[in-house]
Amino acid sequence: MPKRFQNYIDGRWVDAISGKTFENRNPANWDEVIGTFPLSSKEEVDQAVKAARRAFESLASRSCTKTGRHHEKGRRYSHSAKRRDRQTN
Repeated sequence: MPKRFQNYIDGRWVDAISGKTFENRNPANWDEVIGTFPLSSKEEVDQAVKAARRAFESLASRSCTKTGRHHEKGRRYSHSAKRRDRQTN
């Protein structure tokens, strides 16, 4: 079964409002579906861009030390998520 992906908008993982998705296929093996992805509207993309700008402005005003701690926390979360994915597959 292909992996189901979501959009990350304003700190949350979300599906497209319409609920529509599309399949992404391996170009070397068209029979292999890499995953299903949300088919997002222009409005959803605009929401994501606005949220990213707010996050950027917030990070830009932080000290290097705070930003480094934030990145380290994200790196640790990413590694633990990868371990969970390997254990469930």
